[in-house]
Amino acid sequence: MSRRHIRTLLLAVVPLLFLAPATSRAQTTTASLVGTVTDSSGAVVGRAKVVASAVATNQTREVTTDSEGNYVLTNLQVGQYQLSVSAEGFRTEVAQGIVLQVGQRARMDVTLQTGNVVETVNVTAQVPIVSSEDAVFGDVIDNKRVVELPLNGRNFNNLALLTPNVQDGIPGGATLQNFLAGGIAIWAHGNRDTDNEWNLDGATMNVGFYNWNSFNPSIDAINEFKMQTGAFPAEYGFQAGANVNIVTKAGTNALQGTLFNFLRNDKMDARGFFPTSKPKLRQNQFGGTVGGPVYILKLYNGRDRTFFFSNYEGIRIRQEQFGRYTLPSDAQRGGDFSRTYTGAPFTGTILDPSTRIPFPGNVVPSNRIVGQAQNILPYYPRENNPGQVFNYEILARVMTDSNSTIQRLDHKLTGKDFLFARGAYDNRMRPDPEFFPGFVRTTGLKAYNVVLGHTRVWSPTVVQESRMAFNRSFIFQSDPRENTDFSIERDLGIPAAGQTNGFPFFNIAGFAGFGGMTNNPLIQPDQVWQWLSNLTVNRGRHTIKFSGDVRLCDLIEHKV
Repeated sequence: MSRRHIRTLLLAVVPLLFLAPATSRAQTTTASLVGTVTDSSGAVVGRAKVVASAVATNQTREVTTDSEGNYVLTNLQVGQYQLSVSAEGFRTEVAQGIVLQVGQRARMDVTLQTGNVVETVNVTAQVPIVSSEDAVFGDVIDNKRVVELPLNGRNFNNLALLTPNVQDGIPGGATLQNFLAGGIAIWAHGNRDTDNEWNLDGATMNVGFYNWNSFNPSIDAINEFKMQTGAFPAEYGFQAGANVNIVTKAGTNALQGTLFNFLRNDKMDARGFFPTSKPKLRQNQFGGTVGGPVYILKLYNGRDRTFFFSNYEGIRIRQEQFGRYTLPSDAQRGGDFSRTYTGAPFTGTILDPSTRIPFPGNVVPSNRIVGQAQNILPYYPRENNPGQVFNYEILARVMTDSNSTIQRLDHKLTGKDFLFARGAYDNRMRPDPEFFPGFVRTTGLKAYNVVLGHTRVWSPTVVQESRMAFNRSFIFQSDPRENTDFSIERDLGIPAAGQTNGFPFFNIAGFAGFGGMTNNPLIQPDQVWQWLSNLTVNRGRHTIKFSGDVRLCDLIEHKV
């Protein structure tokens, strides 16, 4: 048994002073709204009241413009907003339809008209597509694209490929990394797939050992996510590749939900060139979501205050995978090498290794076949397509089972304190195709991601956001002979030292190799505790931001 335990403490305390709004940054999972209030002549309006109201939850944030007419609203949850601006001697201006995206710093300038403050002017506003407030390079994949774009397997990683300078690369960790991300390897700006930082609601979800995302949230639970591929702030600076910020859905004042079941099968599939019959496929992805205000009959009504969101998705895949191999013919298994595995005459010479004298007719007598070979041969499958180069063909069964869930709770504690808690769990299991009976490796993953968040509005110009998170992944690979009495020495007759209960792997020149995976069983848990806090202070056109991120990483690997 080998055991590697790596404990790493990552501490980052980053004071950031931004001298102009064009370089200030948004929080990890929130957005900011900035602008200047003027009158019809272009003169700035100081001490104007600016109120941003979230349409879905009716929660509000209020600030007052400074002497130069500027306002800054930070730490706003993503979604649709209504902006109300009022000042003495002017009509109230209400801008509707403002949609803020994750990590966005949007500008919305407002022009007030002379009149009575009780008079209201309603306008439909639109945040400019091109951001003039920061230099972040990336793309926001909004909920409409997340849900409505056709995705093979409903894997959100495919959506990341819509971002410029991002391509589907070659997974670097083969089986495990294919398993973790569903075969999607995101390469950003030439950086490899292991150079990305993944965040779910501001909490890291990187598998520390492989640096891949441990959790694939259901696309029905994703509000939106942002792919940042360059010039991102220091708070995102853990990796050189892409920074992926995923924001899950939250409950609103409206009780709503979805149910879904996506079915794929082989009925409309072509047979393929090599298989003699069509591989079977039965794939079901099913689940649902529900969210709304927390309501306890006669005890509590959480409208405008407390919201919940719940999601579940299950995956069941039953399919066959085609394999074709070159194996010894039945005659060759018995020692007769007078013909090749295709039936053609063998023109070479088989020599007796002890005397260097050719065996008559290229046939090895049965008493000269060593006991180890006779013990191993029963584990080697027999040809089922004789006379062909690939004389063994099989449609191997593959089963994939997955269950994942996300549970979220948001609560307005006071007018200045906002709390949220979110838990995510994913349990996946998939064996490799069993091309050779008795030789199959099963890979499993259990992933947990939990985050608690608190946003405190100390004043209209000072906002603090704090989070505590825990991310754990438990990856394991098992062998069919694990926890059995199989012995290399007793069952195969091969002298062995140390571990003797696993089947060795054999390479045979000219034929397909077979055997167990020599690095299994594998037990690999790793976990990350994370504490982070961001303090944003706005002073006119200037923003000062202090950030701290502490991570305690435990990376453990067991190989038995």
